[in-house]
Amino acid sequence: MNTKTTLHFGIRRGAVPGYLFEGLFTFVGIVLLGVGFFLSINSHVFMASAAPAEAVILTMHSAGDGRPGTPLVEYVADGQRYVERLDTGTSEMMPGRHITVHYNRRNPRDVRYTKDDGWLIMLSVVAGIAFTGMGAVARFVKRQRQVRRTEAVRQAVGTNLHR
Repeated sequence: MNTKTTLHFGIRRGAVPGYLFEGLFTFVGIVLLGVGFFLSINSHVFMASAAPAEAVILTMHSAGDGRPGTPLVEYVADGQRYVERLDTGTSEMMPGRHITVHYNRRNPRDVRYTKDDGWLIMLSVVAGIAFTGMGAVARFVKRQRQVRRTEAVRQAVGTNLHR
């Protein structure tokens, strides 16, 4: 065994062990799937108790670096005027522009811009499926190599015993 290229337990220097790769990718994939499903369920639960309202963007609080900031909107819910900051903003949002927001009927201060929610959910789910798939493929390839090695050893031992 060459000690310059091989470390303990037969792992080559500089090589990433397969179990680390497959485990990490599978774990990240499962977490991303969980985030996607959580966001989806959270959005559906909110929308089940939400009412739409026409809102006017008053100002945009800049995030810097040319990124869209978060808008401060004014809307009417149950006959009362509310001014609240949204959690997300898009590049199309500008002061004076009218947008449709949804507010919680039980707590009208809980307001969201739901038009832009779908992309984050889809991104989480697609990335989760991709990462989990890569982890599964790595596991499958590793298992196939182990089977081939075992068969090669069996054939080598079997042929040497019969001579």
